[in-house]
Amino acid sequence: MPIVNPYVLTNVTAGATLLPNGFTFQQTFILHIVAGLTIESSLYALFAVFTKSCHQTPQESRLLLAEAIISCCNISILCNMIADIMLLSPINDSVTCLSVQLYSNFFSHTIPFTFDAFILYRSWIISSRDKTCFVISMILAVGRLFCGLLDMFKSEGQWDEASMTCNFIQDSISLIVYSWLDILCDLFATVVAVTIIARHIGWDFADTNYMTVMSGKFLFEIQYRLTRIQSYDHLLLRQPI
Repeated sequence: MPIVNPYVLTNVTAGATLLPNGFTFQQTFILHIVAGLTIESSLYALFAVFTKSCHQTPQESRLLLAEAIISCCNISILCNMIADIMLLSPINDSVTCLSVQLYSNFFSHTIPFTFDAFILYRSWIISSRDKTCFVISMILAVGRLFCGLLDMFKSEGQWDEASMTCNFIQDSISLIVYSWLDILCDLFATVVAVTIIARHIGWDFADTNYMTVMSGKFLFEIQYRLTRIQSYDHLLLRQPI
């Protein structure tokens, strides 16, 4: 999802001076710092993957697909940060507004999609390429891809000629659906990982501690995602992004 204007979410002191991008100077400064740190981290990850792949042994060559997925995720993060920086700059026409918002929304979906693809691929590998795990992983991945495309079709940028601002109109239905699919991907990968570990160490699945771990993970994911969805809904009901 494109960058959210914190001016909408926080109480700004009355009379605060806003820059042409709709943010205060302090907010713009902090957002640029965060963007810079994120870009640095992604570039470091890409460099680390590249150098490692150049010195791989034949036994490690099977990790190339996983490394390619991680690299795509980091490239998507870089592109999304560039889009966010562009959104922090003054936008003076509708064509630029719609183009930048579409660009930002696209990479806002490729980031979680590539990460979901990585953890699902990892789950399939550690399950010894189990067919059931492969089928479930494919269903979740295709579903997430479809919801991402649906959101790109439903959500769009909107140029407000009166206030000369570039807003983003988020479709609430697609937001909820793809957030739940992200939850399912994470939960499925967690269940597979814990199950494989439990089998290797002889963990009894009827053990209360096992169920406590899994239920705690489930409740944490549900609480985190619902809080995110509710905050977005609260924002969108009041004012476009």
